[in-house]
Amino acid sequence: MARTNATVMGEILNALSAGLTPSVIGGTRELKRMLSDVFELKQGKPGTSPEFFGFQNWSEVVEFSGTEEGEDLKTFVQLVEQHGEKKLWKAVNSASANEQQSDIVLSTAHKAKGREWGSVRLAPDFLSSKAREGGPIADAEVRLFYVAMTRAEKLLVVDPAMLEGFKSGAWKNAPDADQRVETWRCR
Repeated sequence: MARTNATVMGEILNALSAGLTPSVIGGTRELKRMLSDVFELKQGKPGTSPEFFGFQNWSEVVEFSGTEEGEDLKTFVQLVEQHGEKKLWKAVNSASANEQQSDIVLSTAHKAKGREWGSVRLAPDFLSSKAREGGPIADAEVRLFYVAMTRAEKLLVVDPAMLEGFKSGAWKNAPDADQRVETWRCR
C-alpha cells in the first residue's frame, strides 16, 4: 500500500521484475492519465491532469519537483527520469484488471478505505521529507497512515523507522496538537 500513485507505479515495476502479476485497486486510469501527460509535456504541450496543471513542458515539472512545494511530484519525476515513460506505460498496461487473477494487489491508502487484506506492506512514502528530517508530521499524514495500517487483518509490514516517526509523537508538536491526538484516537 502506498500514499501516492507514483509509488504504486514503482511497485508495479517491482512486482513485474519479480515475475508477479500486479493488480491496482481502482484500475490504472489515473496512472495512464499521468503518463499521457508526460508524453504531451515532453512534446511541449501543456498537461491536462491536475498534477500538471499550469506546466507548459516537462522541464518545468522536473524543476518544480525539486522544490518543497513540488515534493509530491518528486517520486513520479524520478520514476520517469530513471525508467522512461515508455517503459512505465508498458508496465502499467501489464497490470491485471482482475484482482483475483493477480499475484499482488497494489493500492493507494485513499483507494483502500473500507477494504482489508490478510497482510499489508506499507511503502516507504508515508512520511514527507520534513517528517523524515524530524519535523512535525501533518495532520492528514497521520490520518492516512492510520487508514493504511488498519487495512491489515493479520500481518502489517512497515519500516520500523517510519513507524517510529508516527509512534514518537513528533506529529503532536504542532500548534493544534490536542486536535491531532483526538483525531488519531477517534479513527
